[in-house]
Amino acid sequence: MKQIEQTISSIEVSEMVGKRHTDLMRDIRRYLDQFNESNLASVELGQGEITQSDFFKESTYKDGKGEKRPCYNVTKKGCEFIAHKLTGVKGTEFTAKYINRFHDMEDTIRQGIPQKDKPHHEHLASVNNAVKILTPMLKAAGCDSKIQLLTAKTLYERAGVELPIMIEADQKYYDTVHIARHVGLYYQSSGKPADKAVNEIIRRLDLPDNLYTETWEQKGNWQGAVRKYVPQVIDMVMQWYRNNGYPRDIEYVQCDGQRKCYHVIWRESEVA
Repeated sequence: MKQIEQTISSIEVSEMVGKRHTDLMRDIRRYLDQFNESNLASVELGQGEITQSDFFKESTYKDGKGEKRPCYNVTKKGCEFIAHKLTGVKGTEFTAKYINRFHDMEDTIRQGIPQKDKPHHEHLASVNNAVKILTPMLKAAGCDSKIQLLTAKTLYERAGVELPIMIEADQKYYDTVHIARHVGLYYQSSGKPADKAVNEIIRRLDLPDNLYTETWEQKGNWQGAVRKYVPQVIDMVMQWYRNNGYPRDIEYVQCDGQRKCYHVIWRESEVA
């Protein structure tokens, strides 16, 4: 029973990695084909075979119409395999998510009650293991020592451990949404803070490295790297906007070379 429960549906995995389920299914089938090719070679060489069910198990689910559709139950090994195929922040995010998911299932099995009904801290050993796995991945993804330390600090807080350190990335830094509010820049259509327009202004300012940092944040089911800026950048963005005559359209260039505009309005900042 434990072994059956400790799998994740490929539907859930597709949400974790940000792929359509059909695309993930195609990837898994390709992995299984590669396993078969490897097994044929292993037999010829007299080596052990790869057991596919250790990674992916065929299953079905009912769609919105009540019709059966194919899916896979993905084991922890299968999640590790998928994570190794991802690069950069995506691989880091997925690793953190599936580690937490399997730990939740292990706790549910061990305690015999739903996790949500009994608040608890993560086990310290599990957190130590997560930090050990994630730190080299963050380093390989180009994250500096601050974000590595902040990630470890956040994970240890899940185990009820408060590290006696202050991290610069935690304090006196602002993301582009907050900068937009301070400056008073909002999208004309939605009235929301014009964060992408602020991003374009900052790009033009060509800031030195000491005016921003990368932080690791978790919001609901999402976690990832966020660039934040020192308070001085708020004044720099405001000064740029004034010097350029409070433009209503801020031009930017898309990846395909097309020129587009962010349509913005300015109103006196209500942020103290």
